[in-house]
Amino acid sequence: MQDTYTAHQKVYNVIRIAGGQYADTHAFWNDLQVGDRLYLKPDPFNSYDPNAVIVFHGSDTNRIPNIRIGYIAREAGTNVEIAKWLQLGAEYECILIRKDPKAHPYSQLFCKVTFTYYTKTPSAKQFETPPLQPLLSPLSETSQLFREFEKWLQLKQRGPKEARATSKAKLKKK
Repeated sequence: MQDTYTAHQKVYNVIRIAGGQYADTHAFWNDLQVGDRLYLKPDPFNSYDPNAVIVFHGSDTNRIPNIRIGYIAREAGTNVEIAKWLQLGAEYECILIRKDPKAHPYSQLFCKVTFTYYTKTPSAKQFETPPLQPLLSPLSETSQLFREFEKWLQLKQRGPKEARATSKAKLKKK
């Protein structure tokens, strides 16, 4: 029987792309379209932030080459989470969702990132109830256990001194 897996998603809906003013985003501003696929790459050697994630723009049609358009913003630790997902090798999709040339340079580009990960689905066998088994020990053994339990209860009711004396006497017999 083959293992089956269930797909799950972790979605980061509105993520600001920071640092566009340093990446000369305006040189290819007209090539950026809402809905374009973006590409992410961790940048652990970044001197400003070891959890930095670079955002690239490119396309399968080679309309423009992969061009750095900025970084995932550090707001609320989102870049840390995204960097960890990328380091784990999770599948992702990053889409440009907002482009506003009139906004402040720090707030012109936003994206949505969706990570897909898989968990193993338990097989049907794990949920089957095993058939009822007959008692493995004969009744004589079971009744012996009950007798020993009754003796223990009686000793407990007598008190700790008598119980110790009785157990010492048993040890001497052996």
